[in-house]
Amino acid sequence: NREAALQRLASGESLRGAAAPVAERLQTVHDAAVAAGLERAAKAGARAMGLARELKIPLDMAFVLADLATAQAAAGDAEAARATLGEAVGIAAKITDPWARARALSKAASALVAIDGI
Repeated sequence: NREAALQRLASGESLRGAAAPVAERLQTVHDAAVAAGLERAAKAGARAMGLARELKIPLDMAFVLADLATAQAAAGDAEAARATLGEAVGIAAKITDPWARARALSKAASALVAIDGI
């Protein structure tokens, strides 16, 4: 069978018909792998959000949430990115130290640029 396929290939004949079942199986395996990867990524993202919300220092929390918002945007989830960024800005607005608040808001502004592709 292999020699026949090689001869057909050498003669310029298409192997598509012979390879189609294999290609379909490979596509199914690929689709399953992508789905598993997306599921793992979603779990990791949820864990990262949970850990960010446990941070005790508001500046740290705002920074991490802004970074997570940027990552969400890069993954194509602009709606989640904007929600996470809104959370980061809300935390930044409550920081009483002017320097720390400015740093947190600057980080949020950088994330907004990444999210909106400015």
